[in-house]
Amino acid sequence: MAGERFTEGSLPRSVDDTETALFEGEAVVFRAATRSIHRLNATAGAVWVCCDGGTTVASMIDELASAFGVDAAEVRPQVLEALDQLAELGLLGGAGDQPQVTLTLEPERASDGSRIVSCPPDT
Repeated sequence: MAGERFTEGSLPRSVDDTETALFEGEAVVFRAATRSIHRLNATAGAVWVCCDGGTTVASMIDELASAFGVDAAEVRPQVLEALDQLAELGLLGGAGDQPQVTLTLEPERASDGSRIVSCPPDT
């Protein structure tokens, strides 16, 4: 069930080995350790940006409710669900040095019209 991992006092933190590109209302997260890319919708992307280890879930709910112009009670389950999904993807928690990864927005688009983000191979 959504939200069981997080309370309103929780301080979610993104793992350190990620890079984020924000564009066209979405976020694309690249995780170096797993060489995986995650495309997040506007809500999940907004939650992701708030996962700095210093913002409580309650603050996220209030900030996003204000940003989207809706009641906090409406945003709460969406924030908790997004946090659960980010945790299941292994994108929350962890510590250590953050590697520097350069992401490039390619000029061509994918077959569904979305933008393509690439990163150089390991050297």
